[in-house]
Formats: sequence, C-alpha cells, structure tokens
Amino acid sequence: MYKSTIIALLVFVLVLCGLRCAEAQTVTTVQALSFGEWLSYDNDGVYEITINTNGSYSADAEFVEISAPQEGIYDIEDGFTPFDPVASVNISQLSALTFGGGTFQMDTFQETHSANVDAGGVVRVTVGGTANTSGNSTPYVDGTFNGTLRIQINF
Repeated sequence: MYKSTIIALLVFVLVLCGLRCAEAQTVTTVQALSFGEWLSYDNDGVYEITINTNGSYSADAEFVEISAPQEGIYDIEDGFTPFDPVASVNISQLSALTFGGGTFQMDTFQETHSANVDAGGVVRVTVGGTANTSGNSTPYVDGTFNGTLRIQINF
C-alpha cells in the first residue's frame, strides 16, 4: 500500500487578459485548490480524483480518502476597471503536480467567476478539475504534490 498526499497549490499564477489586456498584480488565495490526501494502492492504470467548483468530489476506487479535496478560490486584482463585465475565464496546466519523481496531470478544469469586476477591481475565480495518476506502475511517495495553473481572464 502506498500513501500519496495529493495537494494542488497554485505556486505561480499567470493572469492574462484577452481582448483588453490588464495584467494582474495580485492574486489572493481565499482557499487553495486541493485534491485532498489519499492512499493509493497501485499505479497500474490512469486513475483520477475530481473536485468540482461547488465542493463536491469523486475518486476512483483505487484511492482511499484520508482528507477531502476542496475547490480553489482566488481573488485576482489590480489593473481591472471596476464593474467591467468578465467575458470568460480559461484555466490550463502549466506544470503537472509533482513530488519525489511522481506526477499527476491536471485536466478537465472547471471554473466559475464573478460576472463583473467588483468595485475594488477584483475578479473572484473558483477552480475545480481532475488529477490523473501516471499509470506507469511506479509507486507514489508520501508528500505534497505541487503544480502550476494559468488563469486567463477575458473581457
């Protein structure tokens, strides 16, 4: 039996703006995206843990839960015009969740965001997604797996 601690943290966040570009200076983590802590019995196939933007989650039967995942909530500010409508937000993986040589790919991202920039120039983005094992039969070591996501805000 192998114990894997799977926690996705936004170590570095790039915020890009679409049609009108204003680069964010500050990202405040209200609640860090976390895929929780799990025991992993084997890595003989691609298995997944999914966290939704409403806090619900699921995991393949190859995992035994130690602590629950949580959606990420981020306030992105500076450079945005108050009350401007937010057209869309795109989330992508810049680097996989890694620790001790093991990796989990993140994909199938979900997001919800405020419809407009608030009076203080802040856009709140809630992030969910899926973490997938490598499936290469190499056991995962016990530790915190960190990765990097890009949040792109389009006006």
